[in-house]
Formats: sequence, structure tokens, C-alpha cells
Amino acid sequence: LQKYTEMKRRGEAPNAILMDFEMPVMNGPAATGKLRDMGCRCLIVGVTGNVLPQDVVVFREKGADAVLPKPLAIENLNGLLATHRNKQKARKKTKKLSASTGSGASASSKVVPFEDIV
Repeated sequence: LQKYTEMKRRGEAPNAILMDFEMPVMNGPAATGKLRDMGCRCLIVGVTGNVLPQDVVVFREKGADAVLPKPLAIENLNGLLATHRNKQKARKKTKKLSASTGSGASASSKVVPFEDIV
């Protein structure tokens, strides 16, 4: 939360956040919910050793876009990031098309470019 607040203050936004389930001050789902409440719209990936269905549901209900198990397999993360990039490209294309035809996407549906992970 602190890093996100600092970035927001500088006018920056993360492209993605990897959020651990268990952390010392606040758990991952609670932190994810707070980030979403603060306006964070980037990809948030929950990471947990407890890949129990109820843990995944809690993470998703709080705003995680996906949940990956520990130990984190880089292939799984890369696949998820590639899927996210493809969705963003499709949204950008749709937004451009909508803008050129005068319909569709609102100014508030900003697509955040995906280039690195915070």
C-alpha cells in the first residue's frame, strides 16, 4: 500500500502487483481490497501456498485478477502476463475503433500499459 501511495503521489501507476496471501501487517486479500478502494486498476495477482478453493475465492472477491500457487512457476506467471497483455491490446484496439466511430469506451476506461512488475 505504501509503494502504491508513493507512486500515485508521483503520478505513476504500477503495471502489475504480485500480492502474497500471508503478510505481517495485513493479509494479501485485505491489501488487495484496499488497493482497489484506492483506485488501483492494474493487474493484481495473488500468490499463496494455500491454494484452497476458499482462499482463491477470498482473493478474487477482494479484487485479485488471478491467483497463482507457491512456489511460483515462472511459466505460469509468464502465461498470465501474456494473457493480460493480449487483453490490453484488444481493449486498446476496441477503444481506438470506438473513438473513430464515436461510440463505446468512456474516458474513465483508461488502459494501463503493461511493461514491468512492481
